[in-house]
Amino acid sequence: MSSSSDKILILLFLTILINYYTPIPYVGFDFSRRHNVLNRLYLSIFSAFIIVLTDLLIHQGEFSGNLLAIWILLLILGIVVCYYFIANQIFISEKDYLLTMKENHMMDLHITNSILKENKLDTEGKIYSNKIIANRNDEMWDIDTILPKK
Repeated sequence: MSSSSDKILILLFLTILINYYTPIPYVGFDFSRRHNVLNRLYLSIFSAFIIVLTDLLIHQGEFSGNLLAIWILLLILGIVVCYYFIANQIFISEKDYLLTMKENHMMDLHITNSILKENKLDTEGKIYSNKIIANRNDEMWDIDTILPKK
């Protein structure tokens, strides 16, 4: 394998890890309540393929014509497959789905509470935000009721 291919594989692996464990969506979020689910892996791989394809296109001069074409084809195929897996929730169990929804709801609550605390909303925005808080709390209670049975 060429040195350029080694760089692509290393970049792909590191990008998947960084995407999977990135704290950006979890600022102010308790990591101990985070779950490992396939959806996060699918999204991490999907993002990594896009980032690596972009890098490859920027630095395409480092590759021979055939090797460049093979890498581009593989990365585009990976993007399409990951998109299909995400869109159709392939291999996602009911438990994984519920855990993913619970994390999304917790993030919604964190963001909504932060916005309310900063007093950045008018009256209608505050009313809507309070509805979000009530709905998400109810839905998380439902999820917590269902999960032990799974």
